[in-house]
Amino acid sequence: MDVNDRVAIHEVMEQQTISIAKAGIHTTLNARCSVLAAANPVLGRFDSKKSVQYNVNLPDTLLTRFDLVFITLDTNVNDYDISNHVLKMHADDNRNNNEDIVSSELFKRFINHAKKIRPALTDDSALLISKSYSKLREDSKGFVIPITPRVLETLIRLSTAYAKLRLSETVDECDVDEALKLFNFTKNNSIFRVKRSKNIIVKENDTFNKENIENVQTEKFTGITEARKDSILEIIWNWKDKNSHEDSCSIKKLAERNKIDIEEIRTVVDELASQDFIMVDEDNIYFLD
Repeated sequence: MDVNDRVAIHEVMEQQTISIAKAGIHTTLNARCSVLAAANPVLGRFDSKKSVQYNVNLPDTLLTRFDLVFITLDTNVNDYDISNHVLKMHADDNRNNNEDIVSSELFKRFINHAKKIRPALTDDSALLISKSYSKLREDSKGFVIPITPRVLETLIRLSTAYAKLRLSETVDECDVDEALKLFNFTKNNSIFRVKRSKNIIVKENDTFNKENIENVQTEKFTGITEARKDSILEIIWNWKDKNSHEDSCSIKKLAERNKIDIEEIRTVVDELASQDFIMVDEDNIYFLD
């Protein structure tokens, strides 16, 4: 994005105004609108070892002005889901045509009515937002997108939007819960850390065939056997099953509780993250389902 464009969009997203100084005209126009933007990686491919800011070449000051940031990656899992969806649509051509489908006209009227509602925060919902924001600030170490006071405004806006969808005059705790789920989903999908790597040194006079070299690289990189890796995987998934209400797990606490070397756990979770089973930052494991 051009520097001048960045300056202009900063004003729009922060002040909700546009300043014009052209052809002898000096004025300020209101620009109260929602901003939906999309960006491609600067190098044509998203590098999960780099931050979001690096990949899209946008600074924190601009990214934090967006309430939600979604990262859409072209993975094998997505390809499988898309192909299944397309095949299901073709295979389901003879489905019952008497399904209850909301007409576009009714849907438009619903949206127009919802936009006119001005839900008010209740004391309980305001307290829940305050506590949730404080917890996010405490846990914000290592996040790619900083948790700033703008996040507090984001939670209020999202909670209010959910209340409007319910056509409610008040923002209740259930609305805050849904807003937090959505925000946490985008937050976790915006968290990456650089994968640790170790250099493999093979002397020129050493004689290795291709298979032996691959085995040496695997052993040097992981530093653990397959049996050890399976044991750590079982510990991770057992924790997830026993704490299904939690969406993240502390790597340090998991290592201390099970008396495992923390670097061994990091090696395993890095491998899981590379296969899109989980996401990790410096301190936590984030489960995607």
